[in-house]
Amino acid sequence: VELRTQINDVYELALMHKIGSTEERKIVMEKFAGAARAIIRYHEKVLEANGGNGHYFGDRVTYMDIVVLAFFCALNGQIAADMPQALDFFSEQSAPLLNKVYTTTAKEPALAEFVASFRK
Repeated sequence: VELRTQINDVYELALMHKIGSTEERKIVMEKFAGAARAIIRYHEKVLEANGGNGHYFGDRVTYMDIVVLAFFCALNGQIAADMPQALDFFSEQSAPLLNKVYTTTAKEPALAEFVASFRK
């Protein structure tokens, strides 16, 4: 649950950025930047400990893999539309193993319809 909560915190900051005033957006962006860096540092280590195989635990899709998939779908869509600089934090260069979870999980046949709904 802790791993999911960390990603949810960043997602909520992105939503706050969308509805905030100009001044509030500056504050939220600073918080987003700090939270994103912390999440990437921690999650990349967790993923590396699992062999960097595109999954959080073992070699099969788990709840956390789906959380990352949903976050990246939102990141590449609604979040990027309002806060394009968010993409820089979660780029393949900045977060290679998180991106690998996203691409690996996005290829799952059972999730194809979900992924396609974000690519419209």
